[in-house]
Amino acid sequence: MIAGHKPEEHAHTDEPRIPSFADPTPFTLFSLAAGSIAISGLILGYIPKTDLPIVTIWIIGVGFCLTLGGLMIIKNGDPIAGNLNLAFGVLFFIIPGVTNVIWLYGQSSILVEAYSMAPPTLIANAYIFLFLGLVLAVYIPIMASASWLFFFSLILFDIAIFGISFYDLQPAADRATGFWNDIYKLSGFLILVAALSMSYHGFALQLKYGFGRMILPIPGPLFSNTPEDR
Repeated sequence: MIAGHKPEEHAHTDEPRIPSFADPTPFTLFSLAAGSIAISGLILGYIPKTDLPIVTIWIIGVGFCLTLGGLMIIKNGDPIAGNLNLAFGVLFFIIPGVTNVIWLYGQSSILVEAYSMAPPTLIANAYIFLFLGLVLAVYIPIMASASWLFFFSLILFDIAIFGISFYDLQPAADRATGFWNDIYKLSGFLILVAALSMSYHGFALQLKYGFGRMILPIPGPLFSNTPEDR
């Protein structure tokens, strides 16, 4: 999702610059946006519920993209952003995507009748996502030193994660309408806004790499985290 500003940082040191083609930041930002748009589409209703299997495939695919990007970012020397990409890729996309596959298969009457078992639920995801929301919150102030747009987007993502988690823990009757349904829809909207915000950063970086100069403004940090500025 985020690879920091490694190429620019190297310009002020004796370290070699990372070529723009080796920076996977735009790739991970676009991947995260694609998966988030698909998820928000299901929540907000512009993607029908019948497309859940298709969205699940996208979720798993995006997870692999973020994981690959995270590994590349770590290799480029940015463990904070690399680990954040890995967290999103594995914990927020691949594993939930696989659990969706199991949940969809578990709804099959053939499975239920064959093993005399109740269909699985996704309650475990809700509890685990509450914890992962806390993990993501740790990165919010860190990302403020990379970009105010990252900072803003992570706040939206985190609020949405908590909103969806608490929604999933409610009884089915309470989720259908009323307060918790509104929280669910709001969470989907926040995910969409965060995804579009991340996309802008990806567009700005890709245009800069492609043309060799700034085309779209790249949001700067809220504060500096370099030793000389402390």
